[in-house]
Amino acid sequence: MGNKDEHGRMAARKSGFLVAVRADDVGDEDSAIRLLRAAGATEIERARGEWHAGRWADFDPTRPPALIAPAASSA
Repeated sequence: MGNKDEHGRMAARKSGFLVAVRADDVGDEDSAIRLLRAAGATEIERARGEWHAGRWADFDPTRPPALIAPAASSA
């Protein structure tokens, strides 16, 4: 089935909240991922792009997401 957009096309992302975090280096990215997981994020995506005037200049929401693998269980 999947999610469809208003035109009946398959949507690349599930509907819901989207939180964007800008990380300038790997350490910042790792910290952001840990924080998002601790807050209950279920799908975390890595996107690359140009940041201008406080916003993404080239983010394409129709591009399939590059999801980050879930954290390994510590059980």
